[in-house]
Amino acid sequence: MAGLIEKDMRLILTRKSNILIFILIGGLVTFQTEGIIGENYLTLLGTLLALSTLSYDDADNSMTFLMTLPCTRKSYVVEKYLFIYGVSLLFGVIGSAIYIISLYSNGGTLSAELLEEMIVSVVPVFLLMGALLIPIQLKYGAERSRIAMFVLFGVFFSIIYLLGDRTTIIIGETMQKLSSLSQAAVLAGTCIILVAVVLISFTVSVHIMKKKEL
Repeated sequence: MAGLIEKDMRLILTRKSNILIFILIGGLVTFQTEGIIGENYLTLLGTLLALSTLSYDDADNSMTFLMTLPCTRKSYVVEKYLFIYGVSLLFGVIGSAIYIISLYSNGGTLSAELLEEMIVSVVPVFLLMGALLIPIQLKYGAERSRIAMFVLFGVFFSIIYLLGDRTTIIIGETMQKLSSLSQAAVLAGTCIILVAVVLISFTVSVHIMKKKEL
């Protein structure tokens, strides 16, 4: 697995100029908006950048070659989740550091509430993005996965449109129920849901990989 991580790191580092541009843009967005949008932007870009290694593995029969090495299909999936989440977290940390610098440069201070908001805005984003995109890209590949994503989002927004005002009512009722719970209960529930989603995504990805024709 260490060899797979090294391979993906080398693939990522071939795009050093793009990474620097991403960080620069994230920094500019953060200083201009004075908000955590730049942090979210960098986290999303980190996830997409790490996901691009799946496209490299699909190109030129690279996947077939990888499976001839001391590497099982399950260990390949494990490495992808660790690598993609690791890179996403790294970009999130970089975005958070830039935001903290901009905060202090504008005379602000880092409070416990703000730190909690930063964590909540980053961690669920890359966990859910990875959980959704990894199995889709393993199943359909880089090109067809884009079509699959458009279809999924199309279905999602179509459901919201068809529900109409009912969507607002459902959201309002949900928020009202959540507000009646303690902060610890909401945090615990969120963590359980995120862990469950990632585990389901991982299980699906392993199944897809085992059935994948190389």
